[in-house]
Amino acid sequence: MRWIATLIFFLAVILSALTTIPVIVSMILCFTVVSKSPKIFILAILGGLLIDVFFLRIPGSTSLFLVIFAFMIFLYQKRFEIQTYVFVFIGTFLGSVIYLKIFGYDEIFLQSLVSSLLALFLFRVFNRFNVRKNEP
Repeated sequence: MRWIATLIFFLAVILSALTTIPVIVSMILCFTVVSKSPKIFILAILGGLLIDVFFLRIPGSTSLFLVIFAFMIFLYQKRFEIQTYVFVFIGTFLGSVIYLKIFGYDEIFLQSLVSSLLALFLFRVFNRFNVRKNEP
């Protein structure tokens, strides 16, 4: 699972750098929901720094957003059931809208919708690997 997560992480960073769809937001949400590990913050910082370098932005701006986004998910896990498709869809949609609005992109609704659908797919894949890992 570790090498698959690493591969998906780097693919998400590259796709986020090549397209305007915030793939990194989908990936961070799915990793946070499935693993519930504090190591997500390291991925958020590294992924954000790489995205900032690719887009020639102030280093740390994307990292700050992703860390706050992951922190908010950890806060909501005590109040809501976060391992559902509905939470993943709505959480990614709202996170993508905010991300795209902050960084000044166009076509926010369509890009957020695509990002949310991608998050649903990633969530399903991660859940399958997570279930197989726990089986005897």
